[in-house]
Amino acid sequence: MKNLALMMTVLFISINSFSQTEMKIRKTDGSIYSIPISEVDSVYYELSSAFPCGNQVTDIDGNLYNTVSIGGQCWIAENLKVTHYPNGDAIPLVTSSSEFDGLLANDVDDAYSYYNNNTSNEADTYGALYTYAAAIADDWQRDNAPDQGVCPDGWHIPTDVELKTLQIALGMSTSDADALGWQGTNEGSKLAGNSDLWNAGDLETDAEFGSSGFSLLPSGYRSNDGGNFTGLGSNTSFWSSTEGDLSHQAYRRALSNGNKDIYRGTFTKSSAFPVRCVGN
Repeated sequence: MKNLALMMTVLFISINSFSQTEMKIRKTDGSIYSIPISEVDSVYYELSSAFPCGNQVTDIDGNLYNTVSIGGQCWIAENLKVTHYPNGDAIPLVTSSSEFDGLLANDVDDAYSYYNNNTSNEADTYGALYTYAAAIADDWQRDNAPDQGVCPDGWHIPTDVELKTLQIALGMSTSDADALGWQGTNEGSKLAGNSDLWNAGDLETDAEFGSSGFSLLPSGYRSNDGGNFTGLGSNTSFWSSTEGDLSHQAYRRALSNGNKDIYRGTFTKSSAFPVRCVGN
């Protein structure tokens, strides 16, 4: 885009330099139309900010993700797999349980893991697990844009308010979306996906399971207590960018195979959860 803008600017200068009276523009269908130079103030290229939701999006590593529109928000409908921040810096991969256990619950001890250290190719299905610091990219110091975190350009880590909007779009009452704990009727079932991966329970037997297209998987998480992995097949959580009342915690959303609802609450920042992104 920058090269195109530069090329058009140079073209415009050249046209003026040679005292041409018209600027000619050739459209993609081959047609040409002219504009008198005297009527041209500037030439620039503008990319629409509206992302065509439903198309795939690519992260800095070249991973492709599906997207889905829910309640006027555009979401990446898969867990991130990215291993670099938007500026190209590598996110620290932590496999050792003792090293993971030593991470502090802050905004700078960033790390990611794969469930069970990817011994059974868990990364292909479930993506990566990120500490809060990794998800927000060291308090957004490595972002290309505010709140972007590890998300691709044009996307960001959802705030707690944006996640409430998502819940309400799925049918949850405003009061339930604002409350802590398990809330709603079957919004968790709507948010989940791929029933074959979920352990048997109320979540995947609901008639509206998977209806939103958000496709949350039972990715489990990595605990800050001993660096242990837990929950694959039975639960999942994903980060919001919003910190809790305690500085070492941040808000998340969670699903469990035994519950059709959505859990809203806080969790220690040194645990590692999947990441979902919402469009700017």
